[in-house]
Amino acid sequence: MHLIISRVLHNWAGVQYQDNSFRVARVPGMNTDLQDGSWTGKLFKVSGLAVGARNPKVRFRGKLFQIYAPQNETKDLINTQTVRSRSLSFYGELGMYKGDWQFVIRDVSWVQ
Repeated sequence: MHLIISRVLHNWAGVQYQDNSFRVARVPGMNTDLQDGSWTGKLFKVSGLAVGARNPKVRFRGKLFQIYAPQNETKDLINTQTVRSRSLSFYGELGMYKGDWQFVIRDVSWVQ
C-alpha cells in the first residue's frame, strides 16, 4: 500500500506524519497466513466443517486443522457435535504437534 501525502499536508503547517510511523496491520485470514508461525499460542474462535467421525479435524478459513482436547469430557463433546451437525464450534489455541497444525481445546467450557 502507498500513502500519497500532498505538499499541503506535509508542509510543517498542517497535519504532520512522522517518517516510519505507520505499521502493517496483520489480520489472520485477511492478509496473513495462520500457519506462518506468528499466531502460535493465540486463541481463536473456531467454527467450521467437521472432517472425519473419529478424532475429527476442522476446516477453518479454507485449511484443515487437527483438534486436540486433553480432557475426555471435551473429546466426547466434540465427537457428539461432529455426529449431530457435521460442524464444530469452539475456542482453540493454535499450535503445532509433530509437524501438523492443530487447535488445542484446554477446557470443556471452550466448546460451544
